[in-house]
Amino acid sequence: MQALLLSILGIGKVLWAFIIPLLAGHTAAILSGLLPIAIETVRDLNSSSVTSVEKRAAAAAKVKAIAEAEGIKAFESLINLSVELALQKLRAEEIKAVKPVEKVVEVKPEEKK
Repeated sequence: MQALLLSILGIGKVLWAFIIPLLAGHTAAILSGLLPIAIETVRDLNSSSVTSVEKRAAAAAKVKAIAEAEGIKAFESLINLSVELALQKLRAEEIKAVKPVEKVVEVKPEEKK
């Protein structure tokens, strides 16, 4: 399937093998710039009383504005990904902060023989 798609697009396998690591590295570089902004933004919006959909939209808009001000150019999908990754990071931190529930052991009465 990949070979067919590459032939339709007119991209050779050698060129594809060269481009993919560049794109992956570029995406990683952009995300490394967006994530600190997104984490701070999601933390700030976490306590607001709006719905989660509205929080995500507000976070994405704020991350985009801050990123553009800092000279980071990113597509909407990478901005949304950074917001989602920040949200998952904060949720994981909240789960770790909650004291684990002690395991309850059931004691069965002895059976009569």
